[in-house]
Amino acid sequence: DEYYSWGLHQIAKAVSFLNNDCKL
Repeated sequence: DEYYSWGLHQIAKAVSFLNNDCKL
């Protein structure tokens, strides 16, 4: 469960990073 939460967090971070990248 802990690993699953960490995976979701990493995905959320990646999506957020890509969104910020596209705005530039």
